[in-house]
Amino acid sequence: MKINSVCVIGGAGFLGRHIARQLADLGIRVRVPTRHRERAKQLIVLPTVDVITADVNDPATLSRLVAGNDAVVSLAGILHEKRKGDFARTHTELPRKIVDACREQDVRRLLHVSALGAAHDAQANTCARRPAVNSGSAWRRPPASAPRSSALR
Repeated sequence: MKINSVCVIGGAGFLGRHIARQLADLGIRVRVPTRHRERAKQLIVLPTVDVITADVNDPATLSRLVAGNDAVVSLAGILHEKRKGDFARTHTELPRKIVDACREQDVRRLLHVSALGAAHDAQANTCARRPAVNSGSAWRRPPASAPRSSALR
């Protein structure tokens, strides 16, 4: 399956802006939803990137954002909770909404990248890990061939 268009959720963030740029360099149309358009100013100038001010936590908006894309990359993540419940909203509720939107719009490719420590077998009992572990999701260890996480600097 040739991928011509990708919605990058979290595309204005540290990792996302690099991925969005690389996809654009390959000639792929990239849709980057963000709460703060000015944070994606280096992407706005790229001809195949569409930066959209949007609330990805709204299921109807999320459905419209992923519609028509060949793939979705989910990179939204936080390391520090500003308000109570932020970890659960970002690391548990939002990924569920993204999966639902992809199913609704028949997007067949989804890549989800989680924040460091948001795994059932994480070494530290971090705040980021608790909502994921307690979510009731069927957490699986990735295959040995899958890339392993590392701290980005």
